[in-house]
Amino acid sequence: MGRVAANDIAGRDDRLDPVLDTSIAKVFDLDVGTVGDTAAALDEAGQAYEAVYTSQPNHAEYYPGASEIDFKLLFDPDDGTLFGAQAIGESGVDKRIDVLATAIAHRDTVFDIRDYDLAYAPPYSAAKDPVNMLGMIGANVVEDIADIVHLDEFLERKGEATVVDTRPPEMREAQGRIDGDENVPLGELREWAADANPDGEVLTYCKIGKSSYMATRVLAEYGITARSLTGGYYRYEYAATDDGERVESVPAE
Repeated sequence: MGRVAANDIAGRDDRLDPVLDTSIAKVFDLDVGTVGDTAAALDEAGQAYEAVYTSQPNHAEYYPGASEIDFKLLFDPDDGTLFGAQAIGESGVDKRIDVLATAIAHRDTVFDIRDYDLAYAPPYSAAKDPVNMLGMIGANVVEDIADIVHLDEFLERKGEATVVDTRPPEMREAQGRIDGDENVPLGELREWAADANPDGEVLTYCKIGKSSYMATRVLAEYGITARSLTGGYYRYEYAATDDGERVESVPAE
């Protein structure tokens, strides 16, 4: 700001672009980063937006030391323009927040970050960087390829909808599950869909939302209306209801 002011005083044509409030902090073993608008800020401004959640490894999972980064991405539901993002994890948060800050400053979209050519080697990233994955998830929503349901609506509807967990049984035993669901692994879903006659909507979930998204595409082929919980069981397990109470789940065995 001081440099821009000095340049203007000196007669140079300079300007200060919008400040994105890019920041990061260390909270014990976790890095917490944010950039751009938050959901609260967009709500206050009356700006329509969509939000997606995912958890992605900071680098290739088979390389030692991999850990998850939890992301939230906010964007325009019509054209995919990026509004803001938050991330939390043990490692790699700073890199992704910096990339997203650059993208937001240039008014990039989910389609742009989907196709970013970012540095890859197993110690540093997955073949598809978490930023690319965020773009893919967001692009699927904008293009109406993915039908998602957010946690608040999921909690309201899960009692009357058919809730399907698409994880393998051993994964759900290790991670926990949602009470009252049905376990139909993705590989068995076509057989289930051919015989099932669900009463109303099907809500699918998995670990992070990947196989549950695929499940909605499979179910659509059978004429079954389905939506996937964005962020998956990770989102459900660690979220709280509006009154601050933790949502109920069945713990790992």
